[in-house]
Amino acid sequence: MHSSQDECCQAEEKPGSPQALMINSHRRLFIKTAIAAIIVTPLGILFYKIGGLYHSGHSSSAIIIKIRSRLRYYESLDHNEQQSIRLYIDLLIPEDITPGALLMGIDQKIFNKAAEKLYYRQSLRAGLMHINQLAEKINHRPFYALNTSQANDILMLCEKMDKLSAGRILFDALRNDTMSYYYANRKNWKTICFQGPPQPAGFLNAHLAPLKCSNS
Repeated sequence: MHSSQDECCQAEEKPGSPQALMINSHRRLFIKTAIAAIIVTPLGILFYKIGGLYHSGHSSSAIIIKIRSRLRYYESLDHNEQQSIRLYIDLLIPEDITPGALLMGIDQKIFNKAAEKLYYRQSLRAGLMHINQLAEKINHRPFYALNTSQANDILMLCEKMDKLSAGRILFDALRNDTMSYYYANRKNWKTICFQGPPQPAGFLNAHLAPLKCSNS
């Protein structure tokens, strides 16, 4: 009894049979629907919010401003935002006896990451908006236009903020990435007296007194 049912099912699913063609048709429809949902959902959410603004009595100009602010999160970092990031990076690792972070091209690495990762770009943009507001309030000019001392004061304020605030998220993200990219280059190891990973030989001089660090 069971063998006859299995043979029947196998016959129904043979390539080219009406049942097989129907199954393939349903699969194609499912895939098309899934892809359309992925593409349309962000736009649907945006239009839903626009509709809410319209029905809540907002003016056309207010709605346009809202739309632009929403779409801005999907745009690449602009010139002023990049200048702000460069200022932060230069304050973090300036040029002295060794090349600074800017000379090592760390800014471009961060810009590339922001271009590839939407969530990262959005986090940076939200933080940059926050520090620009602070700079305007305290120094009456945007962050990228501040001198070294003024910009450093703003960043010190960001460091003391709540960990989930936009300013603190920007501060931590840029600090972590700048340090990671900079010290990934072995040319910069001597600034922290790092002679390289111990593997595979291990610390052969561990029994000796610590050597005096020299950055020269």
